[in-house]
Amino acid sequence: RVRKDNDEASDSGNEARIPPLLRGLPGSCERVRKDNDADTRAKVLAQRLTARSQVHSAPHADQKEYAWMDSDDEKDGADAVDAPEVADGKDGSEASADSDAELAEVALPSSISEIGTFGEFVRLTPAIKRAAASFPATELLLLFETAARLKYFDGDLFETVFESVILRLRALEFDATQTTSIAVALVELNAYNPGIFNEAASTLLPRVSTMPKAQRLQWIKMLAAVGHQGDDSFTEALRMAPLLPGEGVSSELDADFGLCWESVRGGFCPRGTKCRWTHPAKKG
Repeated sequence: RVRKDNDEASDSGNEARIPPLLRGLPGSCERVRKDNDADTRAKVLAQRLTARSQVHSAPHADQKEYAWMDSDDEKDGADAVDAPEVADGKDGSEASADSDAELAEVALPSSISEIGTFGEFVRLTPAIKRAAASFPATELLLLFETAARLKYFDGDLFETVFESVILRLRALEFDATQTTSIAVALVELNAYNPGIFNEAASTLLPRVSTMPKAQRLQWIKMLAAVGHQGDDSFTEALRMAPLLPGEGVSSELDADFGLCWESVRGGFCPRGTKCRWTHPAKKG
């Protein structure tokens, strides 16, 4: 009876769910019952799938349960990723020092005069700079001549070289011809250095009478070309000191000796009305 009552109640409920237009048709209640059974099975399946997904999404044992537990470790990990890699554990300054050391180890040729190209001179410049203080006078001279030949001038390199040259000029390690060659190279490189020219004038002044006439005239022209000032005694000696034995009068050279080369080259005489040398007439 209970089952029968349940079935009747179920049929009544099912009949209530039947649309009004379909009520009374044969099989209407049976169709609704099947639909109910299908809905029930779908709900059970959905519950099982939900339970299974919760099981699989549970945190693993090696995962941290709370966000605050991750902060330090994750920060450390980010730092490790962002930090630049340095070979062999060396920082930037140590890597730079190693680079400088490698440059210093570049082998120099047996003589600076063997440098054959501009690019080779550039490559060897750091090594030359480090070795310049130990160069003998002859090698320093070759450095100037090679630089002039290749039209190469590096300010940092020659700043170091100038110091060594001045010391060797004072020690009289260069003769007049070598000193003249250094000055000529600087003029050709457009790299006039007052310190070099001052020291050269001081060391050559007592030796002017041993210098050939052509060399003396060369100095007169160079001093005017670079606008060197402060060595009037040297300039006077170049013009007026006795000539070497056997050097006779030469009209061409003698005429050049008597010219004011500052006026010839630049049209201006720094000595003004006190100048004793010939000023060529201005054209026009």
